Amino acid sequence: MQVQNRVAVAEPQLPTQVQALGVQVNKANDGFLEVVALRSTNPDINTYALNNLLASRVLDPIERIPGIGSARQFGSEYAMRIWLNPLKLQGYGLSATDVLNAVAGQNIQTAAGSLGAAPAVPGQALTVTVNGESRFSTPQQFENIILRTNSNGTTVRLKDVARVELAPYSYGFMSLYSGKPWPAWACNCCPAPTPCKWPGR
Repeated sequence: MQVQNRVAVAEPQLPTQVQALGVQVNKANDGFLEVVALRSTNPDINTYALNNLLASRVLDPIERIPGIGSARQFGSEYAMRIWLNPLKLQGYGLSATDVLNAVAGQNIQTAAGSLGAAPAVPGQALTVTVNGESRFSTPQQFENIILRTNSNGTTVRLKDVARVELAPYSYGFMSLYSGKPWPAWACNCCPAPTPCKWPGR
């Protein structure tokens, strides 16, 4: 309750964008229980791919171990980066806002359902599951987002004014081991008296 009260007092002072994302509160000790570096012997797997693996496959299971308060990544997972070319935007009479609106409008999660499911007419013999297309996940899908349809039927797509690539979400932090970039993570125990079950896991 005390933590919730402090969050409620601090939240109005946060920027609107931060409030929209929400505030996450983790109860954990200050000191790290362990810091682990992750490496691969496969030369085709770079640091960014390992960081993405760490964020998507490792941290959540670690945080579910009894007694672990939080797990923190020293690096960044993948994100879709759109590098706009201002000169090309100007040439097509478009703005960054136009691109933002097009990406937000076309990169949506559609609802799925089924045909012939209950309540159905008596004697319905066939039920078909409908799978909605998921959000875009590859640079090629983003490149083909339509920014504008011209009167002659031609279209201006995102690839006409920008370069799209999978890249780190943030370039602001990197962990090093022996002078080389290695993805790393650390975990904290919950405050006592919660027993930490980390040893042997």
